[in-house]
Amino acid sequence: MPASGIGDVLEKAHQLLKPSGVILDIHPRPRASKVEIRIPGHFINIGHLDEAGLIRRVNDARREIASMIWDGFFGYHDIKIFDFLYHFDSVDECIEFLGREWDDSTMDGPIVDKARELLANKRGEIIIRQPLWAATLKRL
Repeated sequence: MPASGIGDVLEKAHQLLKPSGVILDIHPRPRASKVEIRIPGHFINIGHLDEAGLIRRVNDARREIASMIWDGFFGYHDIKIFDFLYHFDSVDECIEFLGREWDDSTMDGPIVDKARELLANKRGEIIIRQPLWAATLKRL
């Protein structure tokens, strides 16, 4: 959803929620996802995805959420920060997933080359570690 629509959705949610009702907000944190290789006994950080467009949109959406909080529609009830891990058996599987599901995230050539090198013996996996934010917003 474009960030410009977040405020409209929150206004509608505010109208529909009972007093002191809550909604769940889950979105990526405005940091690029890490790319790691897991081989038996080791995790190797090989870089980050290029997610500049995603990060801009997340920051825009967060500004709209902050505006709704500042204007007294909602207040934060509980906040959790965590990483969601995506596991892939091959570099090609990971690249195909990114192209199909994450149109705003790419893996640069040097990271692809390093991943292929580390997984050449087919013992291990590639992991994308996406930083996420989850919060309950309480209707005020």
